[in-house]
Amino acid sequence: FAWSGLACAFTPVVLCSLFWKRTTLAGAVAGMAGGFVTTIAWVLVFKEGFYDLYEMIPGFAAGLLLTVLVSLRTRPPAGAAREMADIHAATGGKSTPLRTESRGCRFLASPGQSGVFLPPHW
Repeated sequence: FAWSGLACAFTPVVLCSLFWKRTTLAGAVAGMAGGFVTTIAWVLVFKEGFYDLYEMIPGFAAGLLLTVLVSLRTRPPAGAAREMADIHAATGGKSTPLRTESRGCRFLASPGQSGVFLPPHW
């Protein structure tokens, strides 16, 4: 279980954390636990019945699915979007505009720039 268990526990979470700003702590924990447990269960229970399919395939799929689903069901902490934008700006990454909702209007701003309120229909 050493390599496949570690890979299935951490790879989906690391990929989601780096490339999807909606990843939450609860999603990361669920993905790590689910990927590792699926890897162990696959080897001990299911592997022989599925043509010896390598355990990393279902383990990675389960870890990724749990990370995404739990992250979608939980709220990111306050300020997470701003922190992500600050990190991208500091590292020279592509900055994405910040969007926040306020009384039916949207506030659109790029990191380090002043923003503008847009009407709800924009």
